[in-house]
Amino acid sequence: MRIGLYLTCHGIFIEKIIEHLELNWGVIFAPNFVYFNRKMPLPAQWRDIDVFVYQPIENPPSPEYSDEYVLSEIVNPSATKLRVPYIMWTGLCPWHYDKAWPGLGTDYGNKWIDDNLGSISSGEIAALDTTEQVDMREIEGNAQWSLDLFCKKESRTDVTGIGSFLVDNYRDRDLFWTPNHPKGNLALAYCRAIWHALGLGPIPDRMEAPLDAVLNGEKTPVFPSVAAALGLRYAPGPYFFNDRVSRSAADYVDEYVKRRLALNKAAA
Repeated sequence: MRIGLYLTCHGIFIEKIIEHLELNWGVIFAPNFVYFNRKMPLPAQWRDIDVFVYQPIENPPSPEYSDEYVLSEIVNPSATKLRVPYIMWTGLCPWHYDKAWPGLGTDYGNKWIDDNLGSISSGEIAALDTTEQVDMREIEGNAQWSLDLFCKKESRTDVTGIGSFLVDNYRDRDLFWTPNHPKGNLALAYCRAIWHALGLGPIPDRMEAPLDAVLNGEKTPVFPSVAAALGLRYAPGPYFFNDRVSRSAADYVDEYVKRRLALNKAAA
């Protein structure tokens, strides 16, 4: 079987399953963000595939990268086509935003910290566990909004079960490295949903460990206020930048603040 993947880095999960289960499949994987950034033409080999798995592209940089164009002009018309959701949940990181500075050591900025740089100590920022500092209802509301958004987007795809797995497990199990990088447990649920939709056999539990190592380049901290507001029943952490140095939430924030202030000073 030949399978085409038009996904973000989540496509590596599928590649890893195929590799470890020693499936005799040909894989043509085009990471969408790589192709966007490099303005590369999509693979002509997709004209000969049997299965095409893709994520919806909400804002393609140009028409030739859109779902509609790819499905009508590039992919084999007789291929089985499977639309899957992009996994993103900000419930554990309500102040997350996609803002990265060279030298910061993370691709994920924290708006709350950035807005309070210089006004309160890094220790006070790290605590983030009093109603004087944050609105606990805001944390709960963001988590529910983000869950609802993911489940709504999943309902527009061809797979089921990922959102329900997230809802059923986020209080008891650490599911994310970063807001859009699932750990092995959630990645396994993602792959199982895809396998089920394609009518394929079961994926063994032993695949959780290799999947867990796929996107573990950094670990975004879960603050005490977030853990309390969401009623987490596990101890989150430790955390690390892309330097892989293990830190507590307080130490992570202290380092984040030091790096942000140094970058501000260098840019002045």
